[in-house]
Amino acid sequence: MNESLLSLLGLSPQQLSRSAFYPACGSSWGIDLKPLVTFSHLTTTFIYSDYHRARPDEVLFAIHRKLSAMEPSLLPGSLRMVSASEPFSLPRSLLKMPDGLNEWEQAEFRQASREAIESPWAMHILFERVVAGQARRIRLCFLATEGLNLYDALFTSSGLAPAILCTVVSGAGSFGGGFTSFEDARGGALYRRLASATSPIPSLWTRGCYYLQGYTNSDVLAPCPLYPMIVAKNVGWDCDSLKTVSTFASDSWALRSLPREKFFAGPHRRITLSNRPLDLLSEGSQYDALFLPPNLALKAWGKLPRGRVTETSFDESTEAVLHRVWKHLEMLPPGRRRACLVSSSVVEDDGVSIAESVRLGGGEGQIDIRVAYPLDFIDVRLEGRAVMDLLTSPVRAPSALRYPASLKASQCVINE
Repeated sequence: MNESLLSLLGLSPQQLSRSAFYPACGSSWGIDLKPLVTFSHLTTTFIYSDYHRARPDEVLFAIHRKLSAMEPSLLPGSLRMVSASEPFSLPRSLLKMPDGLNEWEQAEFRQASREAIESPWAMHILFERVVAGQARRIRLCFLATEGLNLYDALFTSSGLAPAILCTVVSGAGSFGGGFTSFEDARGGALYRRLASATSPIPSLWTRGCYYLQGYTNSDVLAPCPLYPMIVAKNVGWDCDSLKTVSTFASDSWALRSLPREKFFAGPHRRITLSNRPLDLLSEGSQYDALFLPPNLALKAWGKLPRGRVTETSFDESTEAVLHRVWKHLEMLPPGRRRACLVSSSVVEDDGVSIAESVRLGGGEGQIDIRVAYPLDFIDVRLEGRAVMDLLTSPVRAPSALRYPASLKASQCVINE
């Protein structure tokens, strides 16, 4: 275990195993804060690496710009920066060429290193995420260093894995400052580490890029051998056109034994959460209002009265879009206040904002929330802590897919 690096970062092995690791994820504002919104109920420790960020003031400026851009999609909730530590130096070994690269990856690393920083550094940034009036403190460990070396130093050498791995547009030549395409699920350097015979693997992997390998024209992702279970899709990562999926490392979870619906009721309001898909033709006309993601809204406008359909944004939080739906229902006549919301993002707060929205005063009404993938629903049915316990259970690659540790990078090939 790299105890000196853990000591520098002030992290314990337990915090590492419950953390979210995301190397240089893509963002038009220079740094991606979406994981802090989506997974704030599952972990309080986020580890971010980018070895093209030379100055701390540049990072803080990018964060302030990103927070301002995100604010409308989170209201009435919020995400704000509370404080930032003084930057501190990291070992220069974190900038070396990572072990086990094939010839193509070595060339890619040399090319990317020409624009990399000269001295690695780190800083701790404290955030506060407010959902339904409840505040959560989140720590972001920002490390200006190379992501694959960092994964090895923190996790591979420790025999640990983060609970959550995010690799969204983190390849060379994209917004992220990584040197390689971390999303590569068919033999890339990070994937080979996940498929090693000795190391555990993250339970949840959120991955995405504009040309994500495995996507077809029908917009369906072919299963990744190590992560066969797609549990969320189109979670609205920084831009509506970005294709993003979340996958579990195992399909052994007893998801089918959980109830298909969950009910939330208050004095005058009711919400039904269901993983039943919405049939626009047979069910759409039953609702007084439909709030749909862009792809469904486009279909609905051709089948239903246009004024009944409202388009939602992929980056809206659950709390923000519920606030909009209730406001809309208050303007409709009594007895005509039933809406259907098709969730376009992960329900990121284990039901806290849903329960709060039915408890609040205001006009009466009913909202049916339909979700398409298990992750949109599982953390509401099990609640966040239970999900985190499952995420941090040791998971290893199936023996049929493991790479012997002695194999060289060029020998690592997955047969599908």
